[in-house]
Parts: sequence; C-alpha cells; structure tokens
Amino acid sequence: GIIYACRRVIKNNAWKKDAKIILKEIVSESPTATLHDSIYKINKLIKQIARYKLNDTTINSLTGDKWHNFLTTFLNTKDDPNLFDNNQILLLSEGHYRPVAKNNPEDKNSKSESVDITKLLKSLNVWLKEA
Repeated sequence: GIIYACRRVIKNNAWKKDAKIILKEIVSESPTATLHDSIYKINKLIKQIARYKLNDTTINSLTGDKWHNFLTTFLNTKDDPNLFDNNQILLLSEGHYRPVAKNNPEDKNSKSESVDITKLLKSLNVWLKEA
C-alpha cells in the first residue's frame, strides 16, 4: 500500500532529478560552449523529457516546423502559456542552422546569443520546477 505509493512517487520524479542534473551541466558549460553545442544539448534534454512524459519515441525524429510546433505546445503549458517566447522557441528549433561562433566578449552577436541561451536556460529551469 503506502510503501508502493512512495516508491511510485520516487520513480515518477526520478526523471526530473536527472533532468535537473543535466540542466546544471549545460548551464555550467554554456559560457564557453558554442551556440550549436548548447542548443544541441538543450534539445536533447527536452526530447528525453518528452519521451519519458509522453511515452512517445517518435519525438526523436521531429525537426523543422514539426519540432517548432511541438516545442510551442509542450513547453508552453496551459498554466504558463508564455513561459517560452517565440524567440526562444525559434532558437531551439532553428538555432543550430545559425553560423558557428565561439562565445567571444567582443563579438556583439556572441553576446546576444549568450544572453539568449541564458534566458532559455532560466525558462527551462522554471519549466522543470513546474513539470
């Protein structure tokens, strides 16, 4: 009875604990990572969470508009429909198509990409807490 229920709650929340650990790693690596590396890792994490929560392996193959539409509905819930703005969704769905640039403090584009990734990681952290 009660022991089974406790084990089930722990098991059901294990994905969240694992996701938070991975997200912390991404955050700690983000200051020196390329935009592509950060987006790749964030998308990989979102797909892992989605596969677990929705029990759907076809999520792995989503790209382009299908991935964009999925992100919009999966990340922006009824409780918080504007947590991820359109720029953040575009960054996730199309950011890996942008030219590769190493984070460089003198480069204006690099600074804005760094700010974008930081905002995205903060939104993802809030989303994880609410998930």
